[in-house]
Amino acid sequence: MVAVEWRAGEGGPGRKYYALTDDGTRAWHAQATRWASFARLTTDLVTSTPAATDTHATTGPKPVRNGARP
Repeated sequence: MVAVEWRAGEGGPGRKYYALTDDGTRAWHAQATRWASFARLTTDLVTSTPAATDTHATTGPKPVRNGARP
């Protein structure tokens, strides 16, 4: 998935260089597609309007007066 190449340094230590192979590029694209789907679904979940059947979500909890509970 990753190709590694060692190159001698010019006046200093050598360095390793990394590059994705064709398999690595395909895996990267597949993971990026999965991540985009997850991010879209998560965003939709967090930003969606609550269902109308959930009364607390649409109207909020009932106010408490003088410490009494409803």
